[in-house]
Amino acid sequence: MKSFNTIVFDLDSTLVKIEGLDWLANRLGKLGSLEKLTQLSMDGKIDFQEAMKIKMSTMSPSIKDLQALGQAYSKSLVEDAKEVIQAFHSLGKEVWILTGNFQPAVGIAADALSIPRDKIICNEIYFDSNGKYTGFNINHPLSSNGGKAVMLRSRLSKSGVVFVGDGYTDLEIQKEVDLFIGYGGVIERQRVKRDSKAYITCESISPLLEFVLSNEEKQILMMGDFEKLLNKAKKLKESSLIAH
Repeated sequence: MKSFNTIVFDLDSTLVKIEGLDWLANRLGKLGSLEKLTQLSMDGKIDFQEAMKIKMSTMSPSIKDLQALGQAYSKSLVEDAKEVIQAFHSLGKEVWILTGNFQPAVGIAADALSIPRDKIICNEIYFDSNGKYTGFNINHPLSSNGGKAVMLRSRLSKSGVVFVGDGYTDLEIQKEVDLFIGYGGVIERQRVKRDSKAYITCESISPLLEFVLSNEEKQILMMGDFEKLLNKAKKLKESSLIAH
């Protein structure tokens, strides 16, 4: 089995149960007009950058709004996400977040998941001295389709990398990594389910361990505090993993 040393996660609807920009839209009273944009862009049916421009200009979220989103992220972690990341860390693996969302929300979520802040790759947002929204970096790779692949190539070695995500912008990265795993435990997107080399359908993200870890690594974890988690992953494997 190939050794995977770096595990990279999308954030929204992958490590957390919410879509951050939809949550902000709801907070700001704009959800009704913007929710459909998220679905279309994540399904690859509308240009991601155009969707982002419309959403951000309509919402104009303040830094306080992004801080509130971070707290919401922290309270909506996907089942077993924190424990799976702890297991990876105990084996000396690097765990990253690669997301088109913004700080400070992403950093707050990373703290809740015990992911170091220097292992975050995210989009850029701008505020004035009073914390009022002034714009986002439309030229940043993560503001456009294909941007996650660009950022992965520039920041991470391609060897031994696993990527886990739920949307079309995640699926675009499949050729850039050793293993792409689609996650449908929050939202099942048919295009991602169909085209992913492997796909998790259950809410718990624990079956990821069955794909990523060698038998030797599982034995090491069994001698630690992860026996219950590994048993759960194995039990869910047959019903929740789809390999193409």
